[in-house]
Amino acid sequence: MGSSLEAEKVYKNLLWQDRDRHSGDVCFYGTRIPVQELFDWLSTGSTVPQCLESFPQVGEERCHAVLALAGHQLESLLEEAA
Repeated sequence: MGSSLEAEKVYKNLLWQDRDRHSGDVCFYGTRIPVQELFDWLSTGSTVPQCLESFPQVGEERCHAVLALAGHQLESLLEEAA
């Protein structure tokens, strides 16, 4: 792969996925931090700031953008089910 920011799939410089990077997990763009880490932290009752203590390179804005994106996807699923 040429540039370190190349990936098979990129979504708005927010998410990326590459089968050769972190087992193909969807990661925060420009990192090897799986988005699932954010959801795992939140599911244990942690807050976004607490998560960022372990992953400061992700940034609060990106965390909130991913959470908003997830919410919109859930709304779309419900609309499809209606």
